[in-house]
Amino acid sequence: MAQEYGFDLYNQDNGLSASYIYDIRQDERGNISLATESGLVLFNGYTFTPFDTLNGLNENLVSQIEVCRSGNFFVGHFQEGLSYGRGEFNPFVIKDAPESRISALLEIAPNTVAVGTNGAGLYVANTSGKTEKITVVPSESINAICSAGSQFVAVATDNGVTMLKNSNGKLTFAYEVSAVKGENIVAIASDSSGNVFAAIQDGGIARINLRDGNFSCVV
Repeated sequence: MAQEYGFDLYNQDNGLSASYIYDIRQDERGNISLATESGLVLFNGYTFTPFDTLNGLNENLVSQIEVCRSGNFFVGHFQEGLSYGRGEFNPFVIKDAPESRISALLEIAPNTVAVGTNGAGLYVANTSGKTEKITVVPSESINAICSAGSQFVAVATDNGVTMLKNSNGKLTFAYEVSAVKGENIVAIASDSSGNVFAAIQDGGIARINLRDGNFSCVV
């Protein structure tokens, strides 16, 4: 007999300030952060706490969230760059991509994130407001980013997967994953066994083992 699970539905009728959720993250204490059409929303299991432009966000439309180890947030927007902080936020715009949607965020060093955009490439940003474009990724459309072990970052694009070496927040080219070159990789994740899983649009899931170089595709 199949086990049945109960669930609770949260929406605007019981405290959630928006219907559209674009990203969900959980911090070390178990609190949930929601990227919504009306700002950043924090949920502690009991109450929702919203943050918007009145709290310093660059824009109410939030596309991505990264919860840093420090407890602070990087918040990505649809057209207005990034915001950083906790409770009160400091906005800053990526100079070379002022209106590009932030499509991915990943902390790669204390208070430093890799920033993927939809159409303007990959950047590194820190809490001082400084941004640097990473030009070694052969695509301007970044779909997702994940850590791959302690020294690498995997970047999913519309042209495959690029592996970058991470040296305390400085990203340099490592190699292209030839098995999925030219594929539109829409999502990516890694595990503790040295595997990177890449979701190929209309093509299943590719498993790339970083330790032995083996590749397999699960449709």
